[in-house]
Amino acid sequence: MQRSLIATVLCLGLGAAPGVYAIGAPGVDVNAKAYGWKAQPSGTFSTTDRNDTSVDVEDDLDFDSNRNNVFSVAVEHPVPLVPNVRVAAAGISDEQDSTLRRQITYNNQSFGTSSDITSEYQLDYTEATLYYAPWEIVAKPKIGITARRLDLKFAIEQRGGGNPQSVEATQTLPMIHAGVRADLPLTGLYVRGEADAVSYDGNSLTDATAALGWRSDFNLGLELGYRRMDLTLDDVSDIDADFKLGGPFLSLSVAI
Repeated sequence: MQRSLIATVLCLGLGAAPGVYAIGAPGVDVNAKAYGWKAQPSGTFSTTDRNDTSVDVEDDLDFDSNRNNVFSVAVEHPVPLVPNVRVAAAGISDEQDSTLRRQITYNNQSFGTSSDITSEYQLDYTEATLYYAPWEIVAKPKIGITARRLDLKFAIEQRGGGNPQSVEATQTLPMIHAGVRADLPLTGLYVRGEADAVSYDGNSLTDATAALGWRSDFNLGLELGYRRMDLTLDDVSDIDADFKLGGPFLSLSVAI
């Protein structure tokens, strides 16, 4: 999974560059970034079956923080009216063994109190963002749109036998993208924040990041930050969810 995500991002990101300017042309900046995001899940999910229980990922399934890998490539250029491009991908998933402390029903199948189960969530995504950075004086703002493809999965299985219950969905969402970055004079340090968001028909996705970064004279960079993703689903491919992920990350980047 992670190799395919890396390949997707590199092919899309580097493939976008010649459509603007060749890599290495004056004024063209290519920035590749990879980081590990230690995200703590919270919230609930269920299917739309009226007999289903709203399953809590912490209280019922014992999920804890988990490291997820994120990759991105951004291409910025000086061509008027043509947007900058960033592509990104993430493998966001975890699997957990637990013993139920209450009876739950998922996808119309009951799992009794003290049942030993294995559960899984997956929110993998790939995305492309087109954005403008209208000026760079004290701070550099960004505004644009993001198209994000989400591959969703929530599954519960009785350990040692039984019928695995899994509900999956694939959704492509248009999102508003906004961000800002401000360099701290004479330090190589900068602060940045950004967010992508969409809301429609009782469904919503908000993804926000705040970070402190440092860029060396050799175009290598480090960032330490916090990221939070909130997902609400109302009858999307038979899934209802109020699911959140939040936690710190540390990234390594290189600019060309």
